[in-house]
Amino acid sequence: MTFRQLCGLKGIAAVVLFAASFVAYGSPPGVDATAAELAEYVADTGGYQLGNALGALAALAMLVYFTGFVIPFARSDREHGEAYGTVIIASAVVAAASIALAVGQYAVLGNRLDSLDDATVFALWDLGGIMFAVAILTVFVAAGAAAVAILRRRIMPRWFAWLSAVVALTGLTGLLPFFTAGAAAQGILVGFVGVLAWILVGGILLVRRETSHTR
Repeated sequence: MTFRQLCGLKGIAAVVLFAASFVAYGSPPGVDATAAELAEYVADTGGYQLGNALGALAALAMLVYFTGFVIPFARSDREHGEAYGTVIIASAVVAAASIALAVGQYAVLGNRLDSLDDATVFALWDLGGIMFAVAILTVFVAAGAAAVAILRRRIMPRWFAWLSAVVALTGLTGLLPFFTAGAAAQGILVGFVGVLAWILVGGILLVRRETSHTR
């Protein structure tokens, strides 16, 4: 098994871990929840801390995946004097760090719940959501760069470029939490579905080694 195939498996594993994390979190409170309702959710959701752990592992697996995914882009960059690979890997690092920060804040919320006042509960919860939104926004950059590079240099199958372009547009939903609280949860959900679909398909391509210059 090549390094890129191993990274492809890591991408598939990241998707599984992210999905398991969402299941473990259950149904979080709505945007109008009080501090007491947030505290009740954190305290009474048996899988809350498991969701945090799975999310952190998923972020790590995702980062490993991108180290393999970006290889042909980096080679093309050297050949043509471009920087698509740099944009993709930098975006992946920011996304992984943002997710790690988000789950870290949620973990603090769960571990220190009894000693936190209402303002701190709200702050940790909201900052976690913002970090997830930032991670989604980076997908707009990474998937957009991948789409352009593939269409210009045929680094991967052309249909994957169009998939990347669609996913890039879903990444724009990460802007919603900065403008409207009511659409924040829906925006994050749509964005993450795009992320998971993109990583899953990319991981399968890496495992199957269908990354030759193909239309």
